[in-house]
Amino acid sequence: FLFSLFLFFLRFKFFLKNNLYYFNSRDYILFFSLFLIIISLITIFIGTFLPLFIDLFFDNKISIGDLFFNIVSLPFLALSIFFIPFMYILNKYSVYFFLLSLLFSYFFIDGFLFWKFFYIFLFIWLFLNFLFFLIKIFFSLIKINNFYRSFLFFLSHFGILILVIGISISSFYSIEKDCVLKIGDSIDFLNYKLVFNRILNKNSYNYISDIGEFSLYKNSKLLCKIFPEKRIFFVSGVYMTESYVFSNFFCDIYLALGKKINENTWSCRFYYKPFISFLWFGFIVISLYSFLRFIILINR
Repeated sequence: FLFSLFLFFLRFKFFLKNNLYYFNSRDYILFFSLFLIIISLITIFIGTFLPLFIDLFFDNKISIGDLFFNIVSLPFLALSIFFIPFMYILNKYSVYFFLLSLLFSYFFIDGFLFWKFFYIFLFIWLFLNFLFFLIKIFFSLIKINNFYRSFLFFLSHFGILILVIGISISSFYSIEKDCVLKIGDSIDFLNYKLVFNRILNKNSYNYISDIGEFSLYKNSKLLCKIFPEKRIFFVSGVYMTESYVFSNFFCDIYLALGKKINENTWSCRFYYKPFISFLWFGFIVISLYSFLRFIILINR
């Protein structure tokens, strides 16, 4: 943002010329979308660093949870993404895409929750417009003189679409459980099963730990062993939780040991997060676009 602002002031004379800009033009829509992104980034910055500043200067500890980010920053970001088709991808079929998105969103949620409805709508709305754009861009790539421009254009929006897919699915189809398990108990979710096998003990030079051994099954087939850990350090007496993460292309599964109830019973915290890999992949694609764009600008 600061770099873009610097470029704006360098070319300020250009904006003083008699150029006509209409409020329904791509320039104003782009400006409004970026303005919403900046607001979202500022709120994320405040929510992230405010507890550190208060702890540093006032010696008080506060905690800002995910509710702040979901309520304050996420709506601005979602609205910004909503305007992407209006900037580039919008076409004469977008009215039908809009109506189809509303219809599909209604069937995807149980009961009307505005923001949940909006996020599902946002995903379907972008997907339909982008699919049409993908077909259109395919024919542009055939033309050699438009290849680089069309490819970079495709790459940037493809990365955003992948991010929206990952955010939408992981937000609305995640599973979180706090439970108390005895040795031999299990957690069943979707077509997975997590079985609590036993507790192992480990002695290190500066801590001792209890390690839970869990077996993760999918459709009754063993996928892997999971080993979350609870450590206590000798000198400070501080407890530290070492959670275990199982990852594949479709989901991430997190497991952490909580409080020890007795020798055979522990509290556990469990998370199932689908399509987290799409967040990483979308970020990589957008970063690749930025790098290629930077190379092109340098070589001009």
